[in-house]
Formats: sequence, C-alpha cells, structure tokens
Amino acid sequence: MKSAYQVLGLPANAAPEEIEAAFAQVQAHYTREKLAREDGAIDQLEQARIAHQVLRNPDTRAAHDRKLAAARAAAPRRVVIEVAEPEPSPFARFFRAGIAVVVLLFLAGGLLSWRNADLRAQAAAAEKAAAEIHAREEKERLELQAREDERRRQEAARADAAERRLRYESQSIAADQNWRNARSEEYAAQQRRQEAMSRESARAAEERRLQYEAQRRVAEDQRRVRELCWQNYGRPNC
Repeated sequence: MKSAYQVLGLPANAAPEEIEAAFAQVQAHYTREKLAREDGAIDQLEQARIAHQVLRNPDTRAAHDRKLAAARAAAPRRVVIEVAEPEPSPFARFFRAGIAVVVLLFLAGGLLSWRNADLRAQAAAAEKAAAEIHAREEKERLELQAREDERRRQEAARADAAERRLRYESQSIAADQNWRNARSEEYAAQQRRQEAMSRESARAAEERRLQYEAQRRVAEDQRRVRELCWQNYGRPNC
C-alpha cells in the first residue's frame, strides 16, 4: 500500500508548503472532464485528498511516519520465486475477455450514472440559483413597488394638504374681500347719507334764508307803504 508521501509524490521530509503545492497540483490535474472520462480518476483524487489531510496535520503526519517506520522495521526479507504460468486455453482467454468486457460495461454504466447524477445535480443547482435570483428580483420588485406606492401616497398627501391650504387661503381672502366690500359699501352709504343730510340742511337753510328775505322784503314794503301813506295822507294806513 502506498504511503501518503508516495500518493502525493513527495519525499518524507517535505515541508508544509510543498504538501499544499503538491495537492493543489493534483486538484488542477483532475478536472471534472478528466474525472468523468478516465477510469479510476475519482479514486486517485480521493486518495490524494486523504493523503493531504494526513500530512497537513502535524499529529496525523507524526503518527503516519511512526507507522511507516514500524512497517519498515517489521517487514521480513522476502525471496521472490517466479513460477512460470501455463499458457491459458482459448476458452480461458475468451472467458477472461468476457469478464473484462462486463467489468468495463459495469464501469461505463457507473460512470454514466455518476455523470448523469452530476448533470442532474448541476441542473438542480442551476434551477435553485435561478429560483433564488427570481425570488430576489421579485423581492426587489415588491420593495421598489412599495417604495413607489409610498412616494405616491406622500405626494398625494402633500398635494391634498396644499389644495386644502389653498382653498382655506382663498376662502380667507374672499371673506376678507367681502368684509372690505361691505365696509366700503357701508362707508359709501354713510357718505351718501351725510351728503343727503348736508344737501337737506343746505336746502332748509336756503329755504329759511329765502323765507327770511321774503319776510324782510314784505316788512320793507309795508314800511315804505306806511311812509308813503303818512307823507301823502298823513296817516299810516291808506
């Protein structure tokens, strides 16, 4: 079994920066298209992720190093004896080929199912994102409509208040003008009454003057008649 260092292609004394750089390189290598196209790519990426988790933590890395040291110390020296295998029969070769085809078909079906599941997940994520965008846009639209309705309500309230104020001012101006007109008419009527009274007083004074003048002329005429009667007839009455 490979160690975590072998999975990431690192030496045993690799620094933390080298571990992060190696794992970033593995992630960049195994793109989504490569994972869908190559057999075993998912397993290799998962092994690299596990190796990265082991080596990035000092405690798990130390435990891993101790396990490797113990395994190297306890490993016996093995002698490999190669035994020549007999030539397989045509039926065995056909059987193995059939098994390989079945395995490939099974892997292809699993890969296709995984890819379909990934596509469905992407479609669901896209649909969810579109629903969230639509909900956000609808919320923004409702908030904008609410603000617009509030603005229109305030404008209508201000216009109504201005109209009431203008109507009140117009009524006040009209009432003041009516009062002024009434005062002017009353003053004019009073002036006319005073003028009429003045004319009546002047007419009465003139009548009294004329009456006085008439009486004075009559008295003067009577005096002259008495004087003539006295001069002519020696008596006051002729």
